[in-house]
Parts: sequence; structure tokens; C-alpha cells
Amino acid sequence: MTLLHMDGFDSYATSSDLLLRYVTYGPTGGARLYPTGGRFGGGYWASSDNTPDASCLSKAVSSPAGSTLYVGRWFLLANVPTARGLVWLGSPSSYISSTLLGVSSTGTLQAMNGLATAVASGTAAVADGTWHWVEFSLNYNSSGATIQCYVDGLLDFTYTGALGGTGGGALTQINFSGSTDDLVIYDDQGTTFNASSFPLGPRRITQLDPSGAGDSTGFTPSNGAANYTCVSGLYSATTSVSATGTTDTDLYTIPALPYQPTVINAVQLTVLAQNPGTGTRTLQPLIKTAGVIAQGTVDTLPNGTTHIYAELFMKDPNGNPWTYNTVSACQIGYVD
Repeated sequence: MTLLHMDGFDSYATSSDLLLRYVTYGPTGGARLYPTGGRFGGGYWASSDNTPDASCLSKAVSSPAGSTLYVGRWFLLANVPTARGLVWLGSPSSYISSTLLGVSSTGTLQAMNGLATAVASGTAAVADGTWHWVEFSLNYNSSGATIQCYVDGLLDFTYTGALGGTGGGALTQINFSGSTDDLVIYDDQGTTFNASSFPLGPRRITQLDPSGAGDSTGFTPSNGAANYTCVSGLYSATTSVSATGTTDTDLYTIPALPYQPTVINAVQLTVLAQNPGTGTRTLQPLIKTAGVIAQGTVDTLPNGTTHIYAELFMKDPNGNPWTYNTVSACQIGYVD
């Protein structure tokens, strides 16, 4: 399995910040980011209940034809919306023909072959104003599709047959309606994601910001303060660190996890960066624990444009599954 995307929605200050990671966040119809009030108290994204095409959260995702896609999210609906599409593939405007998961008039989930045709229904009530962990698997090719949906860890329905938007091509974009927190997307390609099976069961994504200086301080702070204070916070922060060399390294400590999970599937290091000059500059994410450093992908920074890089570390730098202790004791950073 390969983890394609995860987001806890805790790093965004404004709705427009979502464009750093999403194709659109649906800026009409009341869709917006809420910085508090999510499943575990942090940020979450909410759509308008009645205009899915204008207020969806749309994510570019690459998965080949014939693969199985897995999606999990904390999901909330206060009531049954007039337009009942919840998930569809392709462009946001294709929801009428491409809706594959929706909600019935009684507030249960449905498999759908387009917005107008329900082909299977679950029994769990989800339009009740409380958060539910909704997970589904989707396998599709030119001859049909199979969707299996779980609510709060329990099987809700399975359906094989025609589904909206499943024509057999590679997946390039997926759209969501309904309030969303702690979104996880992965597929059955590769072996890097240590998810033992589907369904994952309810998950929690926690943001840990730099809280102290690590073993290396090679970058220059923008305001003369400690480096870690310049990079700790929301994407909209105005402080930063910079470097002009080729091997400058900055590392930061992070606080301990505020809870002790049984399983940690991955650690994601997210960096917001740009090249203010005209030459070629690179940045490589690093994560260090027990004296060993793991290196992420070397990213070439765009000139004058701020870009977000999300590096997934499936195992700790020693090649072992992550634990509460190794996460809480690790250092994060980068080298230019």
C-alpha cells in the first residue's frame, strides 16, 4: 500500500491557505475552513450542504487504473442536504454524473451511479450532527466497480456494479462534500504504507510544531529570534529562516504526543518554502531519532513562488515502525 495524502487541517489560518494542498476548497456556497471545532478540537473544513459542485474540497491524487483506492475521514453532516452527493471523481463540476457515494433522504450512506441513482444503501445514521469515521474502498476498471463502506469501524454496505465516474481510467482527482477532518487517502500500490488491513479504523492526525532547537542550526532567522520560533505555527506566519549555502542544516525538537496511540501509520513532515532568487535552490526534509537521520526527497524550489512539500516517513530512521517514544523524541528539519 502507498499513502497518497493525509491532512489534519490544523495548519491553515484562512480558507485560501487550503490552495497550498488542494485544487479548490469551494470558495462559494459557504464552504470554508474552521480553525477550531474539529473532531479533536483543531481545524476542519466544512462545505455548504446544498451546493456540492461549488463548495467541494478537491484533491489531485494519482492512482493507476485497476488499483484499489482507500479513503478515510472524520465526517459530519448536521442534516440531510438537498443535493446529496458526498464523494465523486474527476472535476468538481462532474458531480451530477460522477457521484459514487452519497446520503439518503433518511441520513444513511448510499452507493450511487451518479447523483440521481442510488444502487445500495447502508443503515448507519450519519446526518445527525456528530462526527463519524467514514471509510471506503473503491476498486474500478472498465467492466465495473466495487465499493465497500464502513462507518465508525463497522461494515455499512458493499456493492459491485456501475458507479458514477468509474470508467476504468487512472484516478487523477477526488472531491468531497460534508464537513471533513483528518483525511487519509491511500491505495494498494507498493508496500511502503504500514496499514495492516482495510479498514484502518478511526484515526487521528496530530500536528506537532517545532518547540526547541535541535542538533543543527545552520539557517538564519528572519527576525533574530531562535530558529525554531520562526518556523513554528500556521502556514500564514510571516517569520521564516533562510540559507544561501549548499549544506546548511536546521533541526528542531518537537513536543511529545499528547496521547499514546497503539499504532502510528506514518509521520509527515510538511515544509512551506520558496526560492526568492533566480538560480536553482533545493531543500531536502530530514527527520532524526536515536542519532540516525532519514532523508526525504530533494525538492527544487520554485523561483518567487511559495510551495508546500509534504514528505511521508513510513518508518523511523532506523527502519522500525513508529512508536510514541520515537515520535516524541525525534527532530525534524531540512538541509539546503
